[in-house]
Amino acid sequence: MKTKGFTLIETVMVIVLLGIVAAGILLYFAGMRGSADPVLRLQAIELAQEKMERIIADKKTTNGFNNVIAEAAVPLGAPFTNFTRSVTVICVQEAALNTSSGTMPNCTDISSYHAKNVTVNVTWTGGGSTGISLVTVLSDY
Repeated sequence: MKTKGFTLIETVMVIVLLGIVAAGILLYFAGMRGSADPVLRLQAIELAQEKMERIIADKKTTNGFNNVIAEAAVPLGAPFTNFTRSVTVICVQEAALNTSSGTMPNCTDISSYHAKNVTVNVTWTGGGSTGISLVTVLSDY
């Protein structure tokens, strides 16, 4: 005698398999919820690195050490409209590179300052943490 339909074991197996697949999909989408923050952080790091490399290249080529100056925070253009970038420059003594000593754009006595502490700050709106800073010291040699 032939019967049509599913047995109880087949039905239970299908329900278990669908549950496992649904759990995997839910875990995947739950992990997507915070994924914008790492992407924004990576973009901010790349924007800060690009600006720092441009400052270093300009210092080495045409503009020179005395033209490494601070820049106010400005919003960036498309496609980075939610990012803001600024540059802070502080004249420092070579013996104490983290100590602020002098004003910009020109240090009070330029002959005694041969190093500048340069900080590039990139901030953004949206996501978790909202700022990245890169710091370097440039010398007049």
